[in-house]
Amino acid sequence: MSPGIRCSLWVVLCLIALCHVDAHPHLRLPEHDPIPAIKGLISRTLGPQYNSQIEVVVTAKDERDHDVSSFDEHNGRVRVSGSSATAIGFALHKYLKDVVHTQADWDNHALVVPAVLPLPPSAVTIAKNTKFTYYLNVVTTSYSFWTWDWPQWAKHIDWMALQGINLPLAFTGQEKIWLETFKKYNVSTAGMQHFFAGAAFQAWGRMGNVRDSWGPFGPIPLDFIEDQYRLQLRILDRMKEFGMLPALPAFAGHVPAELVTLYPHANVRQSSQWANFPEKFTCVHMLDPTDPLYLDIGRTFIQVQTQLYGGYTSSVYQTDTYNELLPHTSDPAYLRASSKAVIDSMLAADPNAVWIMQGWLFYFMKDFWTNDKIEAYLGGVANDRLIMLDLWTESFPVWSRTSNYFGKPWIYCLLHTFGGNLGLHGNLPKLATNPITSLAASDGHMIGLGLTMEGIFQNYVVYDLALEMAWRSTPMPLDKWVQAYVHQRYHVENEHATKAWAFLKTSVYRDEGLVDSVATTRPRWQLAVNETDVDGNLLLPKRVSSDAVSAAWTELVLAGADSVGKVDAFQHDLVDVTRQVLNNVMVEYYTELVQLYLNPKTSSSVVCSKADQILDLLHDMDTILATSTAFLLGRWIRDAKARGTPATAGYFEYQARNQLTRWGVGTLNDYANKQWAGLVGEYYAGRWRVWLKAVCDAREAGIPTDDAKIDGQINDFEVAWQTQTNEFPTDPVGDSVEIATKLHAKYGTKQHRVVGVLDLGSTLDDL
Repeated sequence: MSPGIRCSLWVVLCLIALCHVDAHPHLRLPEHDPIPAIKGLISRTLGPQYNSQIEVVVTAKDERDHDVSSFDEHNGRVRVSGSSATAIGFALHKYLKDVVHTQADWDNHALVVPAVLPLPPSAVTIAKNTKFTYYLNVVTTSYSFWTWDWPQWAKHIDWMALQGINLPLAFTGQEKIWLETFKKYNVSTAGMQHFFAGAAFQAWGRMGNVRDSWGPFGPIPLDFIEDQYRLQLRILDRMKEFGMLPALPAFAGHVPAELVTLYPHANVRQSSQWANFPEKFTCVHMLDPTDPLYLDIGRTFIQVQTQLYGGYTSSVYQTDTYNELLPHTSDPAYLRASSKAVIDSMLAADPNAVWIMQGWLFYFMKDFWTNDKIEAYLGGVANDRLIMLDLWTESFPVWSRTSNYFGKPWIYCLLHTFGGNLGLHGNLPKLATNPITSLAASDGHMIGLGLTMEGIFQNYVVYDLALEMAWRSTPMPLDKWVQAYVHQRYHVENEHATKAWAFLKTSVYRDEGLVDSVATTRPRWQLAVNETDVDGNLLLPKRVSSDAVSAAWTELVLAGADSVGKVDAFQHDLVDVTRQVLNNVMVEYYTELVQLYLNPKTSSSVVCSKADQILDLLHDMDTILATSTAFLLGRWIRDAKARGTPATAGYFEYQARNQLTRWGVGTLNDYANKQWAGLVGEYYAGRWRVWLKAVCDAREAGIPTDDAKIDGQINDFEVAWQTQTNEFPTDPVGDSVEIATKLHAKYGTKQHRVVGVLDLGSTLDDL
């Protein structure tokens, strides 16, 4: 196809999309004054002195009622313009990226800005391709935010504004609303504390998956609930200042067990067991949507919430009744009544209410949610009262198999990562085109683009591209974009850094495979990476282009010798790529150990030497991770403990440790694993040490390994680690470039094959 024909095709597709109006005409962004909001943003992110160099102008939206954003030179100053504060924020960031060559990211790497801002060489004007840029998965609040205080939130909301995000989830502190709501139904404070999930697991409590705080420290402290509510008030104030439309919580039918006793005639049943948790921590009580009490509680919740928020509501509410939970019946009439009860309870308190629902259930439990059941369930809500988050559009779009959710407006979402795990992966080529084609095919029902990753602080390049795609009407020229990204991220052009990203772009960032780490996996024979996939199956294949990652590592090490080696974002990426390479080497070392063990001619000293090599590699991984603030366990635990008092610090430290490791009582073991300094060196290496010693001892004794006994010892180690209180560094130790260079000399000459699920042959069955 010639370039001219391709260009004409994209124009036709975009015109097709524009011939249809948005499927949701009633949802409008709030009135606000963008100028003081942006001046405050400039002061906080660049410095107050830059306000005199930047002119801020408010303009009109386009004929589709979409935001418009622009920057240019005017009277010797930089002029940033837009139709809302978030549109102007995007214009400011676009100027910083394209002209100043600096970038704001969610790691808060420093913006590098000269004392005198360079003037734009030409005017740039961009119209948003859809109305909304949505942000956050319900579980991101637990995997990434639950330990945050206001300064961290303030920086992050500024980052949101710079990305043009205008529809963020705002779930912090909602337990205060539930506490006050159920007081009106005579539920005791103690009953509510046992209804609430632990501080690090509130996301799943809010969706009715789990309840109560497991562990030895009792229920969630009331002080934490109050503090989170106060924090939410500040979050909402700043979001309102930027003209954002925060999605607030609402009632989905989950109720405390005590309500059953207080209202014995209410139609209440327990939900299905979630993720094999013990019943005392799951099987949350569900009030039947046909019960009159349902409408009353739902209305009361929104009324209480509005009152506690000083009379404010956005009229946008996010809630999920059946997230990873099955309805007790597949009767279409019941499913329709179930969704109708949710929206009716919202409308009873707020006539302008709009419900945002995650579409994850329709993928996750697709065997139950056939199209006829989906149509019945969604049919209980009018099209102008429901927005669907197509949660994993980039891999498993539901909108396309359900005729645009049977007429509902929906948002294209990038899920990409589970549990906040680290691992280089993403599909930039698909992301550079798919939102455009999806919009064109949506018959006007796609009204936004969103980020719904389970955890942030990983693979930022993927999300940076996604956020720019919200403003694109044609595919992104990827080669040019990645080169510009490297320049913006490191503030200077560097040949070796550019080559490194070329290797990454054509390998890990053009692949859809999820990536996890053998190092963070509970060791055993017949090992594949220990991640539970989205269908609950173990051993989801992982694909890492090891040769390309190793080549990228070499180029980054060479770049580190230049001035770019002093840039904080570069140091972060150098550590991240080094981490990935060492993970690849870990797979090879483990494979070699198994092959040596299977060979009866291999001496015990050779087997034990390979075991020592694995432990040495884990030590090296911990050492390089310790050089970067982004990879420190100590900061996670420090921030968690800061949420409590000296009397409750143990509770919060347990919560922090448990989420990363056992995730409850062990049924989701390692789901939220992180390759962080301290966690690798103590916890993951500790487990490997137990297993490798047992393997070595068995080989020396000439007997098979007692796998059940070893697994029990590892389990005991894991459980004991949950309640330990030893401290970990909260500041980096060592120089990232220097240590990466040394590790490259040690490991960089090793040739690495492409890694997938480890296939060691049927001989492993004999172990």
